[in-house]
Amino acid sequence: MGDGNYVVTVGYGTPVREFTVNFDTGSSRSWIQCKPCTSCYTQQDPIFDPSASLSYAYIACGATQCTQSSDTSCSASGCAYSVEYGDRSTTKGNLATETLTLTPDDVFTVSISRKQIRTEY
Repeated sequence: MGDGNYVVTVGYGTPVREFTVNFDTGSSRSWIQCKPCTSCYTQQDPIFDPSASLSYAYIACGATQCTQSSDTSCSASGCAYSVEYGDRSTTKGNLATETLTLTPDDVFTVSISRKQIRTEY
């Protein structure tokens, strides 16, 4: 795309559901829109439903990912983040962990979950 972003199709959750997402290489946060989304960006894919995934987990306020980051704060719903990009667009929500599955072909799958990498052949 010419601006440090890459459009890819990846799997989220357990069981895996495919989503087309924009990987931003110029930011430290990776995110997708999750239900309930109040100010959603327009997208083709359905919005991800965390309640339908067995691997989705919120990050607690006291967790290292929350306490050692300048874009996070503790809220009534857990560890919240807020990011403003150079073009003035924003994203905000709650930090969580989820399984991300990359499938370049039918033989090789890499799953990233809670800072662990599992490779299957």
